[in-house]
Amino acid sequence: MPGGRGREVLFGTLQEEGVEVIFGNPGTTELPIYDELVVRSEFRLVMGLQEGAVVAMADGYARVTGRPSFITLHVAPGLANGLGNVYNAWRSRVPLVVTAGQQDTRHLHQEPLLSADLAALARPVTKASFEVRRPEELGPFLWRAFRLAATPTRGPCFVSIPPDILEAQVGDEAPPRRAPAPGLGPGGREELEEIARALTAAERPLLVLGGEVARVAPEAVALAEALGARVMDEVLPAVSPFPRDHPLYSGFLPPVHTGVRHALSQADVVLGVSAELVYPMYYSPVSPIPEGVRVFRVTEDPSFAAKELQGEVTVVGDAGAVIGRLVELVRQMGGPDLAGRARARMEEAARLKEESIAQARAGLGEAGGEFLPPGPACLAISEALPRGCLVFDESVSLIGRFHPWLRSGPGEYHFARGGGLGWGMGAAAGAKLADRERPVVALVGDGSACYAPQALWTAAHEGLGVVVIILNNREYQILKHGALSMAGFAAKEKVFPGMDITSPEVNFEGLARAFGAGYSRAERLEDIGTLIRQALGARGPWVVEVPIQGLQV
Repeated sequence: MPGGRGREVLFGTLQEEGVEVIFGNPGTTELPIYDELVVRSEFRLVMGLQEGAVVAMADGYARVTGRPSFITLHVAPGLANGLGNVYNAWRSRVPLVVTAGQQDTRHLHQEPLLSADLAALARPVTKASFEVRRPEELGPFLWRAFRLAATPTRGPCFVSIPPDILEAQVGDEAPPRRAPAPGLGPGGREELEEIARALTAAERPLLVLGGEVARVAPEAVALAEALGARVMDEVLPAVSPFPRDHPLYSGFLPPVHTGVRHALSQADVVLGVSAELVYPMYYSPVSPIPEGVRVFRVTEDPSFAAKELQGEVTVVGDAGAVIGRLVELVRQMGGPDLAGRARARMEEAARLKEESIAQARAGLGEAGGEFLPPGPACLAISEALPRGCLVFDESVSLIGRFHPWLRSGPGEYHFARGGGLGWGMGAAAGAKLADRERPVVALVGDGSACYAPQALWTAAHEGLGVVVIILNNREYQILKHGALSMAGFAAKEKVFPGMDITSPEVNFEGLARAFGAGYSRAERLEDIGTLIRQALGARGPWVVEVPIQGLQV
């Protein structure tokens, strides 16, 4: 890679890493980057009006391309604005390289306006965090950030870059390129044989899959069918790893210990692959792992093996290679007897799944009143989404209501495991930028929609036909559920301070049109499908508001 000024090293590194899109919100200390873009037609700038939306768009783009996205933010306040979605990417294992313009190194000792210890600010929610203090460090730190972001377990990395470094002369030659580290193998032979023996002998095997298994979904399906094993997603999966309409698919683990314990107690042997079984929202003294259930783990992250409550045997290896080897072993060990049992289990799972769906349909409330009932509305939305649609779910309290109906295949359903709000609209826009041919929909609660709606402007500016469905119940319903579970004053008095979005209600039509998006509102259940199909045919972003009933207390 040739030397030259720091800005040339930066863009040379981006070119070598295959970066074509730069996500940013401009500021004074990044002006050398924006100046260089004038003569760099091979790069495309995607601008956001707020840093949280910028990071969310880069997140969605990385999920679809499978490569690290590159982001440029502005000094301490800009980085702080974006950190909520950097945290989401960290928890969701999304590869990002995030940069921010530090103040000029020649006056940092004066603690100038907008300066701070940026590397320290980003460090808790990134895989690695660097600050460039000498021109010679720029190339190596950028290269390291891209390598670490893309190495399992993947995630965001941060580089703080002062503007004087970008203008300084680096030298004639940057450090020589080094080949990336070799990939993980299939893990230890003895450990894999022990897992295969346990799975083969199991009466009620269960596979729990993390989002990273989506890239090797065919292997996961083959293992599940070879065993007749039920399949569940990890707690709040970042991306769907298994086809949701498969007979063996049984939902996702909930973020509460009692719920995990109940789900695992239905099995005698559990295999988790790149999955977190323990990721609670509220404290619970209950152990999530039932006594008598054997739990085995496969992970691509060596540090994961040291975590508590993760199983009796943990194999560190490439998920695809491990699953492929396990398929071979269980078929060899189980023979025709296992194949027969697996077929019977799958037939029984299909029957139970059909009964469960029929019961869920029968339990839906009837339409009536000023607002639509949530259950039927979620069903109508799900049935209107076309096959192959990318779904970015930030519906918060309604996630469980969508679960029985969404037909997403591997890699099609996405969620922010960090739980930070203001992600869904931007992530959907970034995904549409990466793949303009596929339909992309964001399911967003009314509270979430107010966090980073600036993503709609970028979608309109870029001509991205992304559909945002706002489920408007005029409240923070998940907090009301939490308050009721406390059985305190709020539950007794039916008063919920700070949890209602009324007086006035948010004008989502005005919000959508202010940022250049189209808008429609479903007044009846039968309107929902028609409006969604019309929105999917629009040339730019479109908001469909679905007014639903709030919590009945």
